[in-house]
Amino acid sequence: MSVLVVCTEVGSAVALKEILILEKVSTFYFNGSKLAKEFFNRTCAFNILDNENNLSSKLINKIYLGSTLGPCAETLTYESKRFSSVEKTSVIDSYWNISQRFADTKTGKKWKFCPNSIYVPNDLIAKKLKIEGYEGTVKLFNSPSFNENYKSHELIERSYIRNKYKVQSNHKAYIFISEYSQKIPSSWNIEADQFNYDEIRSSLELFNNRIDYLNRNGRNVMPFIKWHPTLYDKANLEQFLHKDIVQIHSIEKIDLFKLGDVFFGLNSMLFLEAFKRGLKVFSLMTDDMKKKNNLSNYHKDITWKNNYTF
Repeated sequence: MSVLVVCTEVGSAVALKEILILEKVSTFYFNGSKLAKEFFNRTCAFNILDNENNLSSKLINKIYLGSTLGPCAETLTYESKRFSSVEKTSVIDSYWNISQRFADTKTGKKWKFCPNSIYVPNDLIAKKLKIEGYEGTVKLFNSPSFNENYKSHELIERSYIRNKYKVQSNHKAYIFISEYSQKIPSSWNIEADQFNYDEIRSSLELFNNRIDYLNRNGRNVMPFIKWHPTLYDKANLEQFLHKDIVQIHSIEKIDLFKLGDVFFGLNSMLFLEAFKRGLKVFSLMTDDMKKKNNLSNYHKDITWKNNYTF
């Protein structure tokens, strides 16, 4: 059976990895972003065929797709007449933009791009899919961010990574997890269910204020920011960084979690995974931002803050 994997975002790639392993797919053609392809290439479980030379002449039996907003490799695949009758399976990797991922951005029509089945990481998303009108098959999968059971011993032996980043023994490492902000063109006829660039900037400024407040009060905090792999937010937000902040572009996840004492952010799946590992996390938002769809609505133990009480 010839399989095609179509994926634009790294988050979707991480989720699709679990689906492909679950369905015992090890060899496939690929179409999508360079970042997503690099992720699959780093995963030893897969063999990516040379799609540029071979895909156009091959009969594709099944397609696995990521899910994202707006025009992308995934929507082009749904629109392709060549693939109209091919069975399609997609995946959702977060709580937000459930039906928006499959909507026509020009008309707002829901489920214009509709797969035969969708994998989701928990029952809350499965229920929301049905409420929002999805009529296909919904399946559950084990997500590293949502469902993984982490062991406390994984975070032992932190000294090597803290020495690498020059965190002194009497200092706390506070890490802000940046995330992707979907830029919504004015021509789109959908309402995105996630935080935008201005809101992420507000959260970062709250983080900056806390660093100043804590260090003025002798708390000895060393601040970091972990950028999203797309670096879109880096280009926009770098000018607003606290003067002492250390920028992290690439780091193994386990090292990131060993480095940090406290984690801050909004809705990033990496932020959620820090929470799942039992680490202290704070979602930084204003009162108005609290009213939107966010992680603290789903996980009551995630504290949201707009003051200096920690």
